Amino acid sequence: MPVDVRFAEVEDADAIEPWLRPADYDELVAATGPDVLGQLREAVQLSYGRLGRMAFTAEHDGEIVALFGFVPKGQLSDTAFPWMVGTAGLERIPGMLKRLTALYCGVTLAEYPLLVNYVDARNEVSIRWLKSVGFTLLAKERFGVAGLPFHRFEMRG
Repeated sequence: MPVDVRFAEVEDADAIEPWLRPADYDELVAATGPDVLGQLREAVQLSYGRLGRMAFTAEHDGEIVALFGFVPKGQLSDTAFPWMVGTAGLERIPGMLKRLTALYCGVTLAEYPLLVNYVDARNEVSIRWLKSVGFTLLAKERFGVAGLPFHRFEMRG
């Protein structure tokens, strides 16, 4: 069955939060603190820019497997912050995930030629995925409320 992608609603954060991959959950706690649900809801709300709504929900077999989007740095900025969280269901669609990433990053790069964010250095699955889809990872640095090592990652259009 194919992956269905639609615009995300704030309620999708409520639906996915209990099923997040442990590494994604731990990364959010290390970056922003213990209110993971609040951070997911805020990410959906802030993912709105010159391209309109920029937060998406991916479903496979009727199950939400990922929530992702792009938060513009500002109205006049050429930078957006890509983000994504997923469930164990992503393991069933690795090729589709790569194609979705290429599509959505490509469209976003046309309007925001710099995509940049941070990934927890412990999140090996996300690091491999980021590299496989063309993001450049930089040296580790302390980041987030926990001050743990994170890699800045970026993609330029």
